[in-house]
Amino acid sequence: MIYLAIDPGKNGAVAVAGHCEKCPDTIQEMRSVIARFQPDRIVMEQVGAMPHDSPSAAFAFGQNYGQWQALIAAAGIPLAEIRPQKWQKMLGFRLPKDKAERKRAIKLWIEKRIGREVTLYAADAAALQFLAERIWKEEREGK
Repeated sequence: MIYLAIDPGKNGAVAVAGHCEKCPDTIQEMRSVIARFQPDRIVMEQVGAMPHDSPSAAFAFGQNYGQWQALIAAAGIPLAEIRPQKWQKMLGFRLPKDKAERKRAIKLWIEKRIGREVTLYAADAAALQFLAERIWKEEREGK
């Protein structure tokens, strides 16, 4: 089973089978990621714009998120969307409130599990990919 994990957005990443890369900038590049990895299932972080985002940034983020949803649906690949609070709770420890500290904690957690270094930008996607099978199991069980 091939799981593709997506942390959408300009500073996000995609991860599959130990490989991580920055989120694509265009819908054509997004489609290329799906075609290249041919995942059986996809896990995507379910996020929205933040109150401090400018209207144009919020619109761009929403457009990016919607493009991922549309491409995944068109490809007929099952999608599980999960809120950050839910998957971060699955890590099994209390994360720092500060965003930078939280990212570093997630980075260290995933590096210990996969035995190699992960960049900060890819830490969330790598953790999502690592948790993907568990996320899908909970999705099937309705948790």
